[in-house]
Amino acid sequence: MSVRARAHCACLALAMCLPCTCYVLALHLLCACLALAILRLCYNLLMNTKPYLTRYITFGGGVDSTALLVAANLDLCNTHNVDFAIYIDCGSDHPDTISHVQSMQKWSRIPVYIFQTPTSMIDDLLSPNGFVSIPACLWPRGILRRQCTNMYKIKWVHKFVREFIGLKRYQHIKGKVQGLYGINADEAHRAKGSMEKWIDADYPLVTSGITRADCRELCSKSGLPIPRRSSCICCPLHTKNEWAELKGDGNNPQWKTIIKIDEAIRNRDFEKSGRKCFLSCRFKPISEVNFS
Repeated sequence: MSVRARAHCACLALAMCLPCTCYVLALHLLCACLALAILRLCYNLLMNTKPYLTRYITFGGGVDSTALLVAANLDLCNTHNVDFAIYIDCGSDHPDTISHVQSMQKWSRIPVYIFQTPTSMIDDLLSPNGFVSIPACLWPRGILRRQCTNMYKIKWVHKFVREFIGLKRYQHIKGKVQGLYGINADEAHRAKGSMEKWIDADYPLVTSGITRADCRELCSKSGLPIPRRSSCICCPLHTKNEWAELKGDGNNPQWKTIIKIDEAIRNRDFEKSGRKCFLSCRFKPISEVNFS
């Protein structure tokens, strides 16, 4: 056979084998992708079943979070292995709430930590250049965006948790933590996932069907007083009865502070439009509102 003929046969054989070779390579590539997907699935399952770095309770000092802390002390409602409860004191809570939190520190076998924020929300509201983060009423209509919870509560809980598990500032977290929140079954619509990827939100009272009435009963059966509703003294979302209770005879320190805050936020110019800010939805100075 001539050289030309042999070359022709070799090219023909290569052309016939090429589709088979591509098929084998494609099959190998498919198998490699499938193996990688299986490895990734196994990794995710392993990470999801890995114990949390810590489980903690966000403690507000109200009825629901107190019931959650009691349940954790009694190992109820799937609250086992809780490492601590954290209360953020931003300087605006009612003195009765602070007193209750301090008494729960002594009562609970689970550590209850009180974290004092570097700045007080009340001081910031009273400052002429301070940012109004509360949902105050804006005349002639409207309401300011509520940012106080995130600024003075949530971000400091996250800071404390990071320090608790030994993370430095800006250090990436490897693993997850679980935050337990005191929301009862009557308000299940408030139970939402965490905005932070490294935090799994859990609502034991909701999943166990514990209502507000059940929370009060759990506190009573544990020999604890029923705490007041946890909220800042200057919260514009107070009901008429709550404002009346805070006012009392008009001479208590909390009410005097509320009047100062109401005056301070109203004397600021919003959006350069001359609109005025009030704590009361009646668009009157809080000192002039009749809550009876």
